[in-house]
Amino acid sequence: MRKNVNAAIEERMFGSFFKRAVTKCMERVFLLILCILFIGFISGCGKKSPVEVKKVKIRYSNAESFPELIKRHKAIVDKFNETHPDIEVVYEVTHGAAQKILIELASGSPPDVFFWWEHLLGPVAEKGSVIDLSPYIKDVNLNDYFPVFGNWLDNGKLYGFPYIWGPMVLFYNKNMFDKAGLNYPDKDWTWDDFVEAAKKLTILSEDGKVIQYGNAALDDGLANQVLYSFGGDFFDKDTTRSTIDSPEAREAFNFVVELQTKHKVVPKPYEMDYLKLGNREMFEAGKLAMSITWLNVLEGFEEHIKDFSWDVAPVPMKKGKKRVVLGGSSALCVSTQSKHPKEASEFIKFACGYEGGKILAEHGGLPPHKKAFFETVSSPPEHIAEVCIEQMDYFVSVSYLKKAWAGEFETRIINPENEKLFMGLQSVDQTVSNIKKESEKLLQVERR
Repeated sequence: MRKNVNAAIEERMFGSFFKRAVTKCMERVFLLILCILFIGFISGCGKKSPVEVKKVKIRYSNAESFPELIKRHKAIVDKFNETHPDIEVVYEVTHGAAQKILIELASGSPPDVFFWWEHLLGPVAEKGSVIDLSPYIKDVNLNDYFPVFGNWLDNGKLYGFPYIWGPMVLFYNKNMFDKAGLNYPDKDWTWDDFVEAAKKLTILSEDGKVIQYGNAALDDGLANQVLYSFGGDFFDKDTTRSTIDSPEAREAFNFVVELQTKHKVVPKPYEMDYLKLGNREMFEAGKLAMSITWLNVLEGFEEHIKDFSWDVAPVPMKKGKKRVVLGGSSALCVSTQSKHPKEASEFIKFACGYEGGKILAEHGGLPPHKKAFFETVSSPPEHIAEVCIEQMDYFVSVSYLKKAWAGEFETRIINPENEKLFMGLQSVDQTVSNIKKESEKLLQVERR
């Protein structure tokens, strides 16, 4: 009996000891697991998995809606996003042109970055809608760029970084020049040379109808180029007084009108309406021997022109005067309402720099970055790089573009007055008088 009791006691004591041992062992194992997990957590704190990286999103709006332009903007954005994992640029095609962006700026919901035109800089700069980029581009050497900053750079403040630029040039159909036995236009051409060539290149059919014109129809670009080339201007140097009634300006207006009325080397407005073609389409169709216009119209020419050879030359100069060339640039701006100006500026530096410039040139644009330009810009046309560089020394800066009313001046005054002049609805004297009167009104409002 006693033996059985002792056995029971020993069994209980051994079982209790065994349980305690197992329990302690399990506790130690549990503590070991906790230590391993803790060490793993600590070692992982210094690393972020790709899922944990929080990207800064940047809205980029552009009102250029032609397919080829959308394609190149998207290519630049895609490359930036690929090489900048901490920033994501969201590209938006803005339908409604500049007006939509202006509305967004006014309503407090603008994009971080937007493509902008020089003649519309005044309003957004005056209202403080765009930041001064200077503090954000201190690591950028502006000497790496062509001097195309124009009105974007004012009193040390950079309101937009030039993304693309271009001068006025003379496009010409080489086949037509060859057939007429004429030498191609060159840097020594004067406006008199231009007129004489245009006469010989204007061809009539047997019944007296014009089947080939010497030059494109009159437009604001040609009229403004002639105005400055002849020594005229819309305003004085400080944009405080209208000078559109100067002898030089009157001579320029008369020269332009006589291309249509006296020399008959350009299509009349009603002919353009009847054909339902613009100057670009008529040149592509082989109906124009020459067209003096902005270089950016050549975008797409390579794809559309298959039946003849073409090239570009410098714009003619006024005999006895220094060559003057209208040149301009469009830029990328950052809204003052952007919550990420640093990241937005990083995108601008890329898009307007070497890498972005190469992509732009591959899609037919002229980058302001010198290295990107010389490495990537190529024919056609054959002499595009040569003509651009050659004319750069003669660029003229249009002073009134800095004014807040620059856009209004062009759309409400210059464009409609020129249209009436080109259509033969009013004389040069009446056109000059109307422009001067309305210009003075703008200046009076500004003085108040």
